[in-house]
Amino acid sequence: MSNEIEAARIAADAAIRAARVQGEWTLAAGVFAFLGGLLAIAGAVIAARIQVRLEHRKHNALVSAYRTRMVQIVEDISDHAFCDKVHIDQSAAVIRMEPFAIPEELSPSNWRDHAMLGHEEMVAVRELYKRAKAYHNFFEQMHGKPADANSERFGDKRAIDAYRHLNQSLSDKTEKLRSALKPQRRCI
Repeated sequence: MSNEIEAARIAADAAIRAARVQGEWTLAAGVFAFLGGLLAIAGAVIAARIQVRLEHRKHNALVSAYRTRMVQIVEDISDHAFCDKVHIDQSAAVIRMEPFAIPEELSPSNWRDHAMLGHEEMVAVRELYKRAKAYHNFFEQMHGKPADANSERFGDKRAIDAYRHLNQSLSDKTEKLRSALKPQRRCI
């Protein structure tokens, strides 16, 4: 009987050791799985930060490019208004009006692009579009021709006064948008 008890005790010790080894390896696997999960989470966070940074840089590049394009449009409209103002200053009774076409970038249908610039700039673009539309309509009313017609002269006093007002207003709106589009300083 003592051999049987000894055999049972040996079998029990073997079962206990096997269970302990299995438990230790299971614990080690759990620890490695936990560490692997933490590593996966850290990798996901790092990847998300990189993606956000790249998207931010992409957005800033688009805004910068659109801002540059709008500055060029403002310069073109400002030059046009200046040329017409020179004509006004040369002869107060007869004004030579250059053809004027509204740049398509000012169209309200580009509202998403305008919104990228910011609220102040978006409002200034809308106001400039309205003034440019009035300017364009005035040109067509005076000449009855599309905006790409050759420049012409006209001498009606009310039309001249309206034209002076429109030209000054167009200059003011371009200046407002120009100042809104100036790069803002960043605080570090």
